[in-house]
Amino acid sequence: SGGNGRSIFIGSPNPEYTGYYTLEAGKLICTDLIGPRFTNPQYISTNFFNWTGGLLSCRTFEARLLVGGTLTNAGGIFAPGDIGLAASTTVNGGYYVASSNAVLAIDLGGTMPANQAAGVVGVAGAYDNVRAEDAWLAGRLEVRFMDGFEATVTALDSFTILTTSPTHLSLHGTFDNVGTNGRVNVVNFPNFSFRVTINDASVVLDDFSGPPPQLAIRPEPMTPGLVTVSWATNAVGFVLQSAPRADAAPNDWADIPPELIFQNGALNEYFEFVEGTSGAFFRLRKN
Repeated sequence: SGGNGRSIFIGSPNPEYTGYYTLEAGKLICTDLIGPRFTNPQYISTNFFNWTGGLLSCRTFEARLLVGGTLTNAGGIFAPGDIGLAASTTVNGGYYVASSNAVLAIDLGGTMPANQAAGVVGVAGAYDNVRAEDAWLAGRLEVRFMDGFEATVTALDSFTILTTSPTHLSLHGTFDNVGTNGRVNVVNFPNFSFRVTINDASVVLDDFSGPPPQLAIRPEPMTPGLVTVSWATNAVGFVLQSAPRADAAPNDWADIPPELIFQNGALNEYFEFVEGTSGAFFRLRKN
């Protein structure tokens, strides 16, 4: 193996040689290319990248001249920009996850896909993304907020974190920690979550959900019997429900029709009812 100050080359132009690179702990961060050289002189030796642990970040991983033509993650952390930095990684060839301990670590700092190199402090407001010819998923997807983005992200924001070739069925498998509801929690804000949609050629995060705002219930002093339920207007994606008991079965919680919900300025929404005409218990539920 060798390099030029920006890239790490694995192998040799001599077909009689064998090139090895092993990553089993620590961090390997490269602002340019890792892998067998594909341009002249091509490294046409028998080349291996053995990745069983540690963190990998790079702008480009050249896998086409590795044995099997894939970058195989057998227990490491794939973080395009290192943890806490957003960047873009292109895998020339396939990306194959071979261990349940493998991690794809994605930082979200904004709504724009990052285009800077790994390990480089780039523009604000960007998120990690990976491109590969083919991908076989497994292991864990770890999503983190950075740069305070958790305060401004909305349910309408969408993040395409992985893309593969659109010319064929190029994306296979799923992540082990995506729940049966198709969602993944945010690592550094575990009460927040995203929907994970895996298509034929992309992985998309959207439908952001945070914990519902606290409900406030108070009787109206000027109108005996009238009760107001109010909450902050940032309850995007939630619906107000009522039930006769706090431990009511799921089917006993009834949605309050949206036409009965009003807004008080820019800060609060509210629902009014006459005592005894609606359930005694209320909640905001993800719709």
